[in-house]
Amino acid sequence: MIAGTHTNIDKRKKNELLLTKYKDLLDRTNEAALIGTWEVDLLKDELTWSAVTKKIHEVPPGFKPDLETAINFYKKGDNRERITHLFNQAIQTHKPYDDLFEIITAKGKIKWVRSIGIPIVKQGKCVRIYGTFQDINKQQVDRIKIETLLEETKGQNERLLNFAHIVSHNLHSHSGNLTMLLQLFRMEGENIDNTIFPLVEKATANLEETVVHLSEVVAMNTLTQEHIKRINLLDAIEKALINLNIKLKKAVVKVQIPKRTMVNAIPAYLDSILMNLLTNAYKYRKPRVPLEIIIISKKIDDHVVLNIQDNGIGIDLEKYGSKIFGMYKTFHPGKKSRGIGLFISRNQIETMGGKITVNSMPNLGSIFSLRFKK
Repeated sequence: MIAGTHTNIDKRKKNELLLTKYKDLLDRTNEAALIGTWEVDLLKDELTWSAVTKKIHEVPPGFKPDLETAINFYKKGDNRERITHLFNQAIQTHKPYDDLFEIITAKGKIKWVRSIGIPIVKQGKCVRIYGTFQDINKQQVDRIKIETLLEETKGQNERLLNFAHIVSHNLHSHSGNLTMLLQLFRMEGENIDNTIFPLVEKATANLEETVVHLSEVVAMNTLTQEHIKRINLLDAIEKALINLNIKLKKAVVKVQIPKRTMVNAIPAYLDSILMNLLTNAYKYRKPRVPLEIIIISKKIDDHVVLNIQDNGIGIDLEKYGSKIFGMYKTFHPGKKSRGIGLFISRNQIETMGGKITVNSMPNLGSIFSLRFKK
């Protein structure tokens, strides 16, 4: 006679298969992310490394580590002292740790790793510590390179700024002296060549103007976010219009700015931008057509957008769109312009964390949009 039982173990077997599947997936994920595991049994004084942990240390698969050997992989000095302190602290005070270290692998390669340790306590005593061990060498090396590059760039920028200050100051002095000498020469000279001398005077005047522009660009880079203040936008616009009262006397100017509209800006920069755009509207107006300027603001998310619209001769953006905010770029032959105003305005508003854009068509006018932080 044969007797027996049949038990439904379908659920248990499915769970075992699922567990095996997840374990395999976890192992593959850890291998791809270079994350290994480790465990120290303090009662048996045994240390176990996963396959990925051995791979990070560049030891053979059959390698059997112990605590002393594992500690010695850490770079001598601060790294070894830190991991020793953190490991002993985890045993004594049951405090977990998570820190970055440099190790020297079995093949002599220096690597950055992240080590995490978690103590297991029973009846007030730490009996086991386990954790993860991740190879972060590429990320850490890249981060150090970026930090070094940023530090070098900061130093270079400071040196360039100092150089620009020196150059602009010295050139300004020399060009001013040259202009003064030419004026004295004209006053006292009797036999001045009327063909050559005016050319020399013009060249000197152009030099002085260029130096002034250079000084403005240098000064523009000296102010930072620390100089930004809350400014009433309507007050700033009314101030600019008063300063240009004579030029805009015959113009029709419509201002639609709520009285309490505030923006974050550097006062000197905001004044400069408004004066430049309003002066351009006057300079590039249509002949024999009354100038109209419409100034409107609107709130978009956490910004205030200021539009300054005119009915002037406009700009051909298809032709000049990529150059409009460039230095010494001009777009209207016959107009006395050096192409420095829009270049400075763009840099000023970007320094304040804002943005300037333009929408324009020939003979239809222009709309300059300024985006400020509220």
